[in-house]
Amino acid sequence: MKRFLVGLGLGVAAGLLFAPASGEETRRELRERVDDSVTAGRRKWGEVLEEGREKAGRVGHQAGKRAFDKLTEDVRPEGQRRA
Repeated sequence: MKRFLVGLGLGVAAGLLFAPASGEETRRELRERVDDSVTAGRRKWGEVLEEGREKAGRVGHQAGKRAFDKLTEDVRPEGQRRA
């Protein structure tokens, strides 16, 4: 256990000595990366929703057209009915 604690202490000390940026700079950079990721995620989610709306609209239009055609087929004169 003692060796583990010594190794842990040496690791922390080495990390502090060789760290490329201060804690404040590292936190700022992390915050910016998280903000960028959140923004990109929201943008992608908006694109997915828009694409879904467009597809749903097309499918709904097609279904409505087919239903209308089916309903009106019975009232068409014999010569105008579909085969």
